[in-house]
Amino acid sequence: MQRLRFTCTMVALSIIALSDPALGSPEPGTAVKVTVLSTMLAGNPGRGIGEWGFAALLEVHGRRLLLDTGGRPETVLRNADELGIDLSDVIDLVITHNHGDHTAGLGTLRRELAKKRPGSIPHPRRARHL
Repeated sequence: MQRLRFTCTMVALSIIALSDPALGSPEPGTAVKVTVLSTMLAGNPGRGIGEWGFAALLEVHGRRLLLDTGGRPETVLRNADELGIDLSDVIDLVITHNHGDHTAGLGTLRRELAKKRPGSIPHPRRARHL
């Protein structure tokens, strides 16, 4: 889990710094809030839907970034709703790689969030391997 947090943090900071140069390089120790919205971990009643997939919401510098969209069309929306999270103001999305367990929720998310706020999650960015 620690490695996941580190990876999510680095992705969030990189994308946010690239998308808004005025923010400059983040300082070491910058706080990033990570909320996992889709994961293989399940078993806690009332704690969302578990699935073979991944998605996380990252929040840093007042910006919100969605990392992947889960393995089923409805999982991320339902889990966010259960957690009281409104994703309609998320405009940055990174798809780490093109596997269904990371991309299946994209169409549903774009369609449903556009009903609340046109322009939500407009076009995903693809992560680049270094």
